[in-house]
Amino acid sequence: MIEGSNLGIIWMVIIFLVLLYFIPSVVAKIRGKVNFTAILLINLFLGWTLVGWIGALIWAVIKEKTDKPYDYEKKREEFFEKQTAKAKVGEVNKHNKN
Repeated sequence: MIEGSNLGIIWMVIIFLVLLYFIPSVVAKIRGKVNFTAILLINLFLGWTLVGWIGALIWAVIKEKTDKPYDYEKKREEFFEKQTAKAKVGEVNKHNKN
């Protein structure tokens, strides 16, 4: 039978190993990852393979790509500002030649 002091140490080791196993999920939760659930599931079911654990950890720490919608209005305004500036330069050059 396991003595009381040894049982406490065994439980501490078990808790430490569980926390170590779920480090990718904890990191993902702390960083507020959009795909936290997917990272947790990969960590839970594939973490034991080490490849799954490393993959989940990498996914948890990489910076998320923010997909901003393309701003057509802003690009159109920039285009016309450039064209207007070119036209003004052309008019000034035309007047200077005469």
